[in-house]
Amino acid sequence: RRYPSPNGKPFREAAARHHNLSPDWILPFNGGDELLSVAIRATAAEKDAVAYLEPSYSLYPVLTELQGARAIKLQYVIDGAQWRLPAGIEDTPAAILLIVNPNAPSGHLEPVERLAQIAAAFRGLLVIDEAYVDFAPASALELVRTHPNVLILRTMSKGYGLAGLRFGYGIAQPAVQRQLEKVRDSYPVDAVAIAAATAALEDQTYARSTWEKVKSGRTRLSAALQQIGFSLPESQSN
Repeated sequence: RRYPSPNGKPFREAAARHHNLSPDWILPFNGGDELLSVAIRATAAEKDAVAYLEPSYSLYPVLTELQGARAIKLQYVIDGAQWRLPAGIEDTPAAILLIVNPNAPSGHLEPVERLAQIAAAFRGLLVIDEAYVDFAPASALELVRTHPNVLILRTMSKGYGLAGLRFGYGIAQPAVQRQLEKVRDSYPVDAVAIAAATAALEDQTYARSTWEKVKSGRTRLSAALQQIGFSLPESQSN
């Protein structure tokens, strides 16, 4: 009787209120890394393709190789300090496409309008990894309402400072979540993690105050680097 809620019900309900969605659009995981692993295993069989950008999150190629899938490595177009997605990325013949936004390590933010174009044309699952979105001015969250092939990744590790807790969650239409539930562990998040993550998400006043401190420090650091001659992309991450 002391097992945790298999679907993290208290957190799902809190996140649903926070994002103005139904709870069945929210699914918690043991960190965002587990969500990525589950998404790849749910979509890409052996010899299927997993597409991701380079340079980007270094776990993507590891998870692809563990699954026995083919990797399609797409290169960012870098013009001085400006980064952008390559043209035609939506035509990539892959089962799943992974885009970090804001990107790691560059910190640059792709326009939501461009991500919407990709979602509309891409034939597989589009995962928009928003691990750093709490430090950015825009989110692609609204795309899940209009595009059934979009999965948004969120984590409590960055914006909420709970990296040691291991808690992340996916936002997608219920049909996508039902497929992910077939692959994930029976109890991916423990009772203490559910309680702490729920409390953190509900205390938006404190969370936003810490985000503002990070963004203020980011602005000062960027300006100081530019003053001594560095060229750098406009960072929207931490």
